Amino acid sequence: MTKLKLVTYILLFINLGVYSQTNNASITYNVQLKKDNALYQKKDRYFLGAMQAAKGLKFKLLYKDGKALFEDIEALRSDEFKTKIAKTFAGYINPIYNDYDALKSYNYPKDTPIFKSKKFLIERSLDFDWKLLQESKVIKGYRCFKAILKEPEEGTYQTIAWYCPDINLPTGPLFYGNLPGLIIELTNKYATFYLNSLEINQNENLEIQFPTKGKRISKPEYRQQFKAKMDSLQTRFKK
Repeated sequence: MTKLKLVTYILLFINLGVYSQTNNASITYNVQLKKDNALYQKKDRYFLGAMQAAKGLKFKLLYKDGKALFEDIEALRSDEFKTKIAKTFAGYINPIYNDYDALKSYNYPKDTPIFKSKKFLIERSLDFDWKLLQESKVIKGYRCFKAILKEPEEGTYQTIAWYCPDINLPTGPLFYGNLPGLIIELTNKYATFYLNSLEINQNENLEIQFPTKGKRISKPEYRQQFKAKMDSLQTRFKK
């Protein structure tokens, strides 16, 4: 047994005494775009506008029996264009459905003139190779531990999660999760998600309906199809 798996099992065992009967939860997160990136340093006007718009964003995470739905909470916003850019930088396009038992995540890609949104259903694996660290800190009163994940599509970039073993929920913002505790704070390439509110076992009637329309396809396969379609259109227009 690897050291990582041993630590995971120990933390899961500890969880049995706290929130052990958790089967549904409603969680909200705020998000803030980061300053430690090249776009901010260059004072990119789109990124700076998105930073301001991100202050009005809020996301809702619903969890029930191993399944979760992550989506933005619609609100009145002064600039819809900047809000869309802010969500894109945060890593969010459309509602994300996570199945932690099957270790699969699903969401529709962005609606474009090339492909309508529900033509394809993006499928990705939730079998993350997290590295669990002993480093800890208290966030909003919760004792959290640090985990890092190397992102294969981002080169050497790492996603950082702070999870709470005392809250026995394997979920978190976007499609992240599968850790021995709820993710309280998550930092990706351009943004940090912060826990705003948490309600546990307050809605026994909660149901999460997964999408059924569209051809299931991986993100790399979708990019290939999108590129092929673009190349085909460019060739057609040149004739």
